[in-house]
Amino acid sequence: MRKKSAGTLGILRGRNAKLNVNLNRFWSKVNILDDESCWDWVGATNAAGYGAVRINRRTLSAHRVAFYVTHGKWPEPMCLHSCDNVACCNPAHLSEGTHADNMQHKRERSRSARHVGKLNGRSKLTQEEVESLRMMYDSGQWTQVQLANKFRICQSQVSEIVRRVSWV
Repeated sequence: MRKKSAGTLGILRGRNAKLNVNLNRFWSKVNILDDESCWDWVGATNAAGYGAVRINRRTLSAHRVAFYVTHGKWPEPMCLHSCDNVACCNPAHLSEGTHADNMQHKRERSRSARHVGKLNGRSKLTQEEVESLRMMYDSGQWTQVQLANKFRICQSQVSEIVRRVSWV
């Protein structure tokens, strides 16, 4: 995949928004390797690590601009990375898709963080306390309400722990 030639590309976005992209300047901020590799954005980034490019006083996502420059249209509704590299601007790694598509790719590629047990920063119990709670409940001598009071958590959380819905 070759980058577009030098010059300026007028971009229409929205109703009357006219943006001019200086292609030399844009591609100079992309570390272009071979056609298959990721082309990382080396300019400014946002908090999530996505490339951020300023065009006509508007900040746009660099990968979306790369898609537009290559395909002549904006990716709608979203621009997805097949490489899972948010800094990548290689048009061969970019495609159009929906939020649902993006979430499906995230699940398929195990990029969804599932913070259960002690990995959850808001956890109130340790693994040992959870095991103790389950043993106490299994003994039949403790109700869920009693355990909730003892461990200072709500009864519904006790229910999820003993049913192994949480703290799997």
